[in-house]
Amino acid sequence: MRGIFATTTGWMILLVVITVVPVLAWNASTSAESIHAEQERLALSIASAYVDEIVVARRWVSEHAGVWVVAAPDVEPNPYLPEGERELETADGTRLVRVNPAYFVRLTDELLAREGGVSVRVTGFDPLNPHNAPDEWERQALERFAASPDEPEPAHAIVDRDGVPMLRYAVALAHEESCRQCHVDDVTAVGDVRGALSLTMAYEPFAATADDLTRRSWLRILALGALAFALVGILGSMLVRSEARLRAANASLEEANAELARQSEAKTQFLGTMSHELRTPLNSIIGFSGILSMGMAGDLTPEQRKQVGIINSAGKQLVALINDILDLSKIEAGRIVLVAEEFAAATVLDGVVDIVRPLAEERGLELRVSSAGAEGTLYSDRRRIEQVLINLMANSIKHTDSGYVAISVVPGVDVVTFVVEDTGVGLSAAEIEGIFKEFPAVAMDSRQTRAVGIGLMISRTLADLLGGELMVESEPGCGSVFTFRVPRRLPEAPPQED
Repeated sequence: MRGIFATTTGWMILLVVITVVPVLAWNASTSAESIHAEQERLALSIASAYVDEIVVARRWVSEHAGVWVVAAPDVEPNPYLPEGERELETADGTRLVRVNPAYFVRLTDELLAREGGVSVRVTGFDPLNPHNAPDEWERQALERFAASPDEPEPAHAIVDRDGVPMLRYAVALAHEESCRQCHVDDVTAVGDVRGALSLTMAYEPFAATADDLTRRSWLRILALGALAFALVGILGSMLVRSEARLRAANASLEEANAELARQSEAKTQFLGTMSHELRTPLNSIIGFSGILSMGMAGDLTPEQRKQVGIINSAGKQLVALINDILDLSKIEAGRIVLVAEEFAAATVLDGVVDIVRPLAEERGLELRVSSAGAEGTLYSDRRRIEQVLINLMANSIKHTDSGYVAISVVPGVDVVTFVVEDTGVGLSAAEIEGIFKEFPAVAMDSRQTRAVGIGLMISRTLADLLGGELMVESEPGCGSVFTFRVPRRLPEAPPQED
């Protein structure tokens, strides 16, 4: 258990359990209340149907001033009617008994009691038959009916009678015009509440059904709860194991990252040391080969001057390659620090052209420079912008055998765009995708490839750090166009002081 709750997943499982249990209990309680309420509504609808039928039949009897029926053992003369209105005998000797509305309800009550266990009777504040005097519950219903005679709502209640639940239901009986045929001396106004029709029926079957449905509902909810807990347990166990594996994998990954960081640091230190050691003899080779090529150590034959020039050019290329490798190492280690300063775009353009002009002349290429759009200043890292432009120009010169290499500036409000164009061999769409990767090899023809190096990859990385972008458009045999767009102000640079 400690292992489970030591994980985030374990606490989530506990939270789910703590949440689900009250929800299930609330759902069960709500379901039980709903079931009992539905059974009560069902019982009331049955009671209402009984009463409605009796009220309609009673009204029919009232409108006909009572009906005469054949006398029978269960239909005796109504002792509360006047002597001459209780019974009569027909010409053929048949004995008839008069049934008035109140007596009709009494006979109906006896029939319902025998066949359905339902008791229905007429009651009132001052009944003619003492047997119809209201009990306490009926009296309260009559008082409520009398208090709101316009639209008296039926009264109902579930009461306990000797440990058995019973449903009491009563509707108001208003004094109608037809009632005056019998109650000629009654001063009650038409529409006033005269009494009530009271029904009593067993509620135990409905309560038993509600209890049974509630038990079934509880069992379903418990089954669902058990299933939910089982699923939570299974999923939780899987998640705990997955989280444990993930923690172990993260720990291994952190350890591997730490080891990589140590190795990267060691590599950076090694490259820094080796570059210093390599630069010293290379600078000597470049310096002395330059002295030799200028004739300062004696005259050289044309062939000797050519060979010395090759040595000098190779030395410079090695120094440039060492510088690129050091920049790559710094980029990988995240140690590139940009230093913002204010400078003119024209100054950058002039400085780059001065550096690459000897390379272009050496290959017999025309160097075209357009400084028409170089007005305005930038607030960025001048050295890194120059580095990108030098890499682009040197790359174009290196891979252009004839024609020209051009550099121009397109001014903008917030950005400055440098464009480098050449008439070199060009690049295919597949080659363009790879030239910004480390040490890509670009095909020249079916027999050889030409290495592009890491200058372009470093240039794109620097362009991103400067908040700009580096793009290329090219087709085989049609040369290439490199576009370097950089914001005039270095992103996140501190505000300049006036």
